Amino acid sequence: MAGTIGRVTAAAAAAYNENQVSLINLNFDFTLMKFEAPKEFGGLGSMMSWKRKTNAESGAFHRTARKLGALFDGTLPDIQGLMKAYGVRVSEIAQSDKVKTKDTRASELFANQVGADSTSIWAAVTSGEAAVSVHLLACMLARVFPGPVATSIWVEVVAERKSQIQEKQKTASYASAYDAASMASKQDFSRDELAEWDNSARSWIQCGDQVMAKQHLAMMNMLDAAKISVNSETNTFKSVITAWIDALKAMSCLVSGTPQRVQNGAILLGLSAWHLYPDLVLLSSANPQVRQHDPLINNLGVLTIGLEDLSLPHGPVTWSLPLAYMRYYGEPTLITGFAGHSNSRVSIDQLAYIVMGSVISAWETAGFVKDIRSAVNILHRLSDFLKATWTQRADAVSHDPQSPQGYQHLAKTSWLGQILAAADGYDFSDDVERNTAMKLASLGRRHPNFLCPQPIQPAPLFGLSKFSHALELMTDSERRVSFLRQLALSIGLESNRYVIRYKNIVKGQALDEYATIQPFDQGPGHPEGFIKRNNIVTGGKNIRWLSITGVNRDPCGCKGPCTSSVDTKQKRKLCKCAPKGCSLLCHDWKKTTPSKCSGLYCYNLASRLAEIASYNEQCLPVHQCSFGEDLKSKREICDFATGNDFDASVRDLYIANQQRKPTTFVELAFCAGDPKSACIMTVGANAVAEFHRLAGTPNPKTKPQDEQLGERMGYKTTEMSLNQKYFNSVRLADWFSGSRLTSSLVHLGSPFPAYVSSLMACASAAEIYKLLPGATISTTILSQSIDQALWVPPSTKGMRDPYRHQLSKAQTFACIAMLDTGTSDFDPKGLNNVFAISSGNSIYVGGPLLCDPYEIGEHFEVRHIAGNIGRPGLSLLVPPPNPKIRKLTPGTWNQLNYCPFDGKQENSFSQTSIHLSFTAYEMALQTTLTDQHIIDRPARFIETLVSVYEGENWVADLDIMSALQSDLVSRFVCGSITKGLEQGCGKAFGEAFGNVHAMVSIDNWEEFLERSDGSDKVVRAHRNWLARLAFAVTSVQQGRSLMLLPADVCWSCLSRKMDDITRRRPILIL
Repeated sequence: MAGTIGRVTAAAAAAYNENQVSLINLNFDFTLMKFEAPKEFGGLGSMMSWKRKTNAESGAFHRTARKLGALFDGTLPDIQGLMKAYGVRVSEIAQSDKVKTKDTRASELFANQVGADSTSIWAAVTSGEAAVSVHLLACMLARVFPGPVATSIWVEVVAERKSQIQEKQKTASYASAYDAASMASKQDFSRDELAEWDNSARSWIQCGDQVMAKQHLAMMNMLDAAKISVNSETNTFKSVITAWIDALKAMSCLVSGTPQRVQNGAILLGLSAWHLYPDLVLLSSANPQVRQHDPLINNLGVLTIGLEDLSLPHGPVTWSLPLAYMRYYGEPTLITGFAGHSNSRVSIDQLAYIVMGSVISAWETAGFVKDIRSAVNILHRLSDFLKATWTQRADAVSHDPQSPQGYQHLAKTSWLGQILAAADGYDFSDDVERNTAMKLASLGRRHPNFLCPQPIQPAPLFGLSKFSHALELMTDSERRVSFLRQLALSIGLESNRYVIRYKNIVKGQALDEYATIQPFDQGPGHPEGFIKRNNIVTGGKNIRWLSITGVNRDPCGCKGPCTSSVDTKQKRKLCKCAPKGCSLLCHDWKKTTPSKCSGLYCYNLASRLAEIASYNEQCLPVHQCSFGEDLKSKREICDFATGNDFDASVRDLYIANQQRKPTTFVELAFCAGDPKSACIMTVGANAVAEFHRLAGTPNPKTKPQDEQLGERMGYKTTEMSLNQKYFNSVRLADWFSGSRLTSSLVHLGSPFPAYVSSLMACASAAEIYKLLPGATISTTILSQSIDQALWVPPSTKGMRDPYRHQLSKAQTFACIAMLDTGTSDFDPKGLNNVFAISSGNSIYVGGPLLCDPYEIGEHFEVRHIAGNIGRPGLSLLVPPPNPKIRKLTPGTWNQLNYCPFDGKQENSFSQTSIHLSFTAYEMALQTTLTDQHIIDRPARFIETLVSVYEGENWVADLDIMSALQSDLVSRFVCGSITKGLEQGCGKAFGEAFGNVHAMVSIDNWEEFLERSDGSDKVVRAHRNWLARLAFAVTSVQQGRSLMLLPADVCWSCLSRKMDDITRRRPILIL
């Protein structure tokens, strides 16, 4: 009995101890537990900043990782092999030079923010295997969906998982078995911490894409062609969990060497998000074997891709989810995400392929080109032609490519040069890059309105395929006639059925002339031709016809030769027909010799006859009864003279005109060209149709309603026109730049301002991004028309640079915000105080923050830093109003030395540093018209403190951008530099200043902050850019004028400068 009682007592005690342990576990904050990171992740950990690593191991990120890992623990497959491979890959990425900041100045100012943001990875690996799996899911979601959408998915998945755990615990026979899961389900998950979790993963995959660029491009090409969905689940939680587990299982098998076959898009999404690249077998490809040579994947781990969903309208991998937690109110919102080039990031050079594709799209719609290949070929032709014309022009004008007449229109950061460079890159690259270029160009072709709506875009090849533009650029009538003759010859037109009509300018008046397309034999006219007379005698020459109108007006009655001016010596009176000249009805030409009547051909007949004879061509008259610029509503009836004598031919025309029913008149029909300058005419509609059949005139899908068939050239005709013997090189360059134009000539930007402005905006982006190595652009920007962007200047008129827009600081930041996110279109007026932007794994910083304040850029510059500030979405950093400055206390009197300045250029402020921190003030911004009611705002102002410290002691907060624009700031320049001398003035400090100026040194911050009057003060911070910047800004914020000195000071010039200053003596910053 005693033994039994003992056993019962022992059991009771054990039960009590077990319950006590359970209670202890429940009270213990499990989120503080930390595991040692696997060795494969060691390289990643070694590259992290102290602040990020601390946050990942014991801060908010670690708690988020622990909570998420515990919430999903027990539901996920084993990923030991996958985790090892992933650890090696992320370590390689983190240690790559491509994600390291080479700018040491940026590393000083943004010490806690630079480098790859691997916070979520390190938080996961120090929280357990389940947390690593949760991080991998974050990468999958970040690959497909934008930040606010991914955050909404996390909120819904977490809420559903909590509900699932609680429901299982209620119905379980042993509820205590769910104690750990129950504890995880009772944890709070704020939207902010889930958004930051997503943002860190989003930033990381951008780093991985940059380091694994070649493999990433190949993967994007494959995703574009996949045409498969992630899964068909309609419940968000089930869809996410299914895709997550499918990707983890398949990728684990591939790493271990087990071949897999794609069953849905989840595995492809995992591959792209985790930067692991197995060998592939593409069943639908002509080259099915794709070797990626990833050493982290077992050679036997081959992925076979052959499944596609024919019902999907899009090419890339798609994932559609109904989101109930995205808006404050309403039914679940169905969101579809894409994984491919349409939802990826590209470099500024790759954006040029997209721009080229968007340009080409309008050419295809117009029927000008059939595919990208033909478009690229004619761009090559245009590029070669422009280079040749510039070389010819430079020999006569200027060899300076930067001169207004120079090579700027072909620079990669000009709007035209950007497109021509893309055409060159399309052909001169390796297979992967060429395939990527083709995909990106095709992406641009699918977004024809990215630049501006197609109806307001010019004719193909930047308007050069339109006859009116091309002929205007040919300068004179002879070039136009030569071009149209070559066109007629190239398509085999019959010379006696088609004739060229053109305008010849005489004394400011445009007179009609006609010309044969080529010589034709002596003999009767063609029965269907434009000449109805029989005595055609050409002598193997071309013929020109000068127009003589049959205007019904009173004869001039001149006795002797008609004149357009009064000649008092010869007693000649002004002809009544002046200034237009005599008509066919003006004289009785049977009695008057036409060549002796100066009134014909605008009183310029003799010189024009001689000029045509010099071309070795025959000249005859043509009776033009009616004509019109608008060929749609007016008729053109002509009687073409024949023979070999101009005077006799005029008499023949005169006699024919007196007949009641002349048989020698023909009605001409427009074929092609520009009625206002030069065109090809013929007789009858059948001949017009025959012309367009021979010329291969394109049949556009759409065309302006006021445009007539024949006003555009086809591909071959346009290609033929790109010849130096036709185009005037000066006018051609001006067509693209509008820099030096005659009053009668318009440039491309005049009739098509939105189109050119959009291309200039793309060129402006190229100019900005050339200083931002490593920065990328979201392809979701293609959903907008860039001509409507708020940062694009409203007009191209009066622009100093015709090749790109010159942007202000605010416009530059607005441009970067739009390109980086693809959606954020901000009015620059609201960004005047912004000094930096953080988005993804990029920090864009105003150049003045990273420069010595003495340095002045020609334009406002922005620098790129790999890193972020740890906030989700787009963060626009702004300073606080009225930044504070430390006030002196009575206890600092012993530090006020004010030693006399002896001219020694020293640095007394090696302990001065500048750091970033954030106040609690944030203001969410609306980025598009469609995001008004969503919960998570993708952009916000972040009030940021840029603080100066001396050692560990705070000195001041700075508003750098505003201060450096103040009139209180001046920069000293030696007189020898302003005069262009090679050597300085050369006096030492003592010799230059002597005892005239009493100057004291500022060697600590207390001496600077104590505003004493009297001696001139010299801050000794020689070659310490950070301290000089701090002193310059603090001086302005105190309302004190300052003068920045260069690294090598000319003391004699400085002495004279100081002598000239009588009021508000500046602080000198050495």
